[in-house]
Amino acid sequence: MKGAKKYWILAMLFGLAATVLAYRYIEGVKARYEPKNLIQVAIAATDIPKNSVITREMVKLELVPAQFAHPAAVRDLDKVVGRVAASYIVAGEQVLSAKIISDAEKSNKLAYAVPRGKRAVSVPVNAVSGVSGLVRPGDRVDVIATVELASGQENVAVTSFILQDVEVLAVDQNLDETKPVPAGKEEAAMAKTVTLAVTPEEARPLVLASERGSIRLALRAPADHDRVMLPPVRLVDIVGGQ
Repeated sequence: MKGAKKYWILAMLFGLAATVLAYRYIEGVKARYEPKNLIQVAIAATDIPKNSVITREMVKLELVPAQFAHPAAVRDLDKVVGRVAASYIVAGEQVLSAKIISDAEKSNKLAYAVPRGKRAVSVPVNAVSGVSGLVRPGDRVDVIATVELASGQENVAVTSFILQDVEVLAVDQNLDETKPVPAGKEEAAMAKTVTLAVTPEEARPLVLASERGSIRLALRAPADHDRVMLPPVRLVDIVGGQ
């Protein structure tokens, strides 16, 4: 048994040596025949529908020979994940920069600025209702509506907060919150419309008040998201009397 144990040990050592040599041989063969000019590109792991947000599960990185890599193929997943597909991308296809919406294109298209679950609704404004033209995309506002309600033989004007803490998506056709007002052109830059991001439930009173009454925007501080509970106010509530 003592002699047999020696042979078992030698067999294990020889087997381990053979495994190492075989591994090194295989790696050498791979290195010999593997192309040297490989390029990493982003590949669609699944079909990516047009106008869908590209997730991490939809794309992967692969090494391909340089002669087969498209010049416009994206090589960094950070430049793909979270972007919107500009056209349909088939699984296995190289993701080209032309097939994803760039930040510049996104900032020029209102549809991509609308938060999920909300709608973009434009309302008319003037120098007074639009806060002297000082509202900018990205600001948050309250909407105050004044409407006339029938009360007996006369109509009674009522003013109420109908929406609060609403995001401004665009002012006229400007979606860029960093775009400055040209010096000396404040009057020419006075907005005629403001586009708000509202839920479908909020869109109804906003449109109704805009069509059948008048509205004003109240600009909020950037960090102020508190909501107030106030009853509608009538003229008689201001001046007193019965």
